[in-house]
Amino acid sequence: MSLDYAKILKDLNLKITPARMEVFDFLYKIKRPVSAEEINLKIPSINLTTIYRTLEQFKKYNIISKIEMRKDKMYFEYIHSHHHHIICNSCGDIEDIDNCKMIDESKLLNKVSKFAKIHSHSLEFFGTCNKCAKK
Repeated sequence: MSLDYAKILKDLNLKITPARMEVFDFLYKIKRPVSAEEINLKIPSINLTTIYRTLEQFKKYNIISKIEMRKDKMYFEYIHSHHHHIICNSCGDIEDIDNCKMIDESKLLNKVSKFAKIHSHSLEFFGTCNKCAKK
């Protein structure tokens, strides 16, 4: 399935630029979290500053999510569906976790906390993958 990136950007009142279209296409197709630097390596025609600005706009409009993976960089991924990650501390391998019980928990948090509304959540697990455990 392919997306009409231009329509999505237009519907969000975002200017349709070649850089945005290329970054959108890359994030949609790669289906894993990537750093801005990795995007820049794959699309060297777009400078890193433009990539960061594009990522911030995409994050602001909920096209992508920003993921903290205990590294010096932030990672970004297109929001295909709501999910979380398991990250190997040794090799950095990432696995998606699709089953999220936190959505139900956030409803409970609304009732027992001082917050009027919870807008989103992020949850990452860290461990050792099977391949690294055998080493």
